[in-house]
Amino acid sequence: MDQQIPLFGPPEPLPPNYEIFFVIQPDPATALQIHELATAWRREFGLTGKLRPPEILHVSLHGFGRHAEIPKPLLGKASEACEKTAAATTAFDVQFERILSYQRAGGSPLVLAARKGANAALENFYLRLSAALMMAFGRQLPKPILNPHVSLLYDNQIVPMKPIPPLSWIVNEVALVASELGETKYHYLGRWFFKN
Repeated sequence: MDQQIPLFGPPEPLPPNYEIFFVIQPDPATALQIHELATAWRREFGLTGKLRPPEILHVSLHGFGRHAEIPKPLLGKASEACEKTAAATTAFDVQFERILSYQRAGGSPLVLAARKGANAALENFYLRLSAALMMAFGRQLPKPILNPHVSLLYDNQIVPMKPIPPLSWIVNEVALVASELGETKYHYLGRWFFKN
């Protein structure tokens, strides 16, 4: 049977529902500690933005854009690249020792941040994952640049850089998540543990 032709042209593309990206996340105890500190900083600076829940605090790595549905071919290639990279990676520490706002239109995130070069092991993992993704997708990706940070809340007020006692955790896995747009909800598409 021939495919039916729509009377008024091709159907409108579905609106995007998900944003897909790789993340590393703090362990539950550290996530709760970060959330408690963020609560205090929110009060200290008179911010009104809603705090991010502890269970979705993360450092973003590679992103794959916004999609109406979760694309299986993308998922397969990204998973293959990450599995190989994670299998060759030993657990490492990440550390953050400052907070500040990134000024953006529509809401500036208050973030945990680190001085340049403070997270060399994470940057090394990111570059190796970049190379594996380029192999898997068979094309050049944008120049891999990582600015490790953890978004705590979004607010119209700008908080200047403030040093804090170092916050750290051991990274022993990476995850691929689909974030529901407009919701604070993550769907885990895969988790890969490091070799130790």
